[in-house]
Amino acid sequence: MKYNFVWMLGTVIMFAGLQGCFSDSQGPGRVQVSWQVEGSTCKAAGLTDVRVDLLQDGTTVFSEATRCTDGSVLFEDVPVAVYDVVVKGFNQDDVPIYEGSAEKMAVKEGETPSTPDGPVKLKAKKGTLLLQWSFPKDKSNLCSFNNVQTIEVNLSQSGTVVEIFAGVFPCEPGYADPEDLPAPFESGWIVISDVPPGEVDLFLFGLSPEGERVYVGTQEAVLVGNTGYVQVLVELFSCDGNCI
Repeated sequence: MKYNFVWMLGTVIMFAGLQGCFSDSQGPGRVQVSWQVEGSTCKAAGLTDVRVDLLQDGTTVFSEATRCTDGSVLFEDVPVAVYDVVVKGFNQDDVPIYEGSAEKMAVKEGETPSTPDGPVKLKAKKGTLLLQWSFPKDKSNLCSFNNVQTIEVNLSQSGTVVEIFAGVFPCEPGYADPEDLPAPFESGWIVISDVPPGEVDLFLFGLSPEGERVYVGTQEAVLVGNTGYVQVLVELFSCDGNCI
């Protein structure tokens, strides 16, 4: 009888302990994410759909899609944790042309939805221009042979003087310290990022060691998209006094 009492007492204590563990555990929460198109509207920006992703350590763990004009989505049964939020806006061709994000959103337990700090601002995605230059085929492609030490790169919106990028590179950027370059040099290309979509003009000048313009190259109406990149090879020609 004594042993039975001890066994029953132990069972009661264990059950009470388990109850304590379960009472300390947290149930799921809810998440509501809203968005706005920066400086525009869904219709004017050409956005039809939106996808909202909740991420942890760069991995998507929850995803919801809806019409852009809905303005928000609600996630149910989201475990209590901290998430990053990424919102992408898609056009009618299902291409993501707008994007916005919010970092470190804490999800709390209960029915009251957790939200980022205000609507996520959707901004137009920008493209990347990959640039190379060369000398005329009837001349050596060596910079020193052509008396060119540096290349001045100017990128602007087509038909305007609105500057998008300007920088001076060594004529042979592959031999330079990457930290000294105005833009990254990767796999033989100058990488100019964050280029607004649309047509752009390129003006390049080859500068002598004395800083004089001795070569010039242009490429006009280069179309840069919302996503991906465009490669441009600009051929340089001798100025012959016509680079002023």
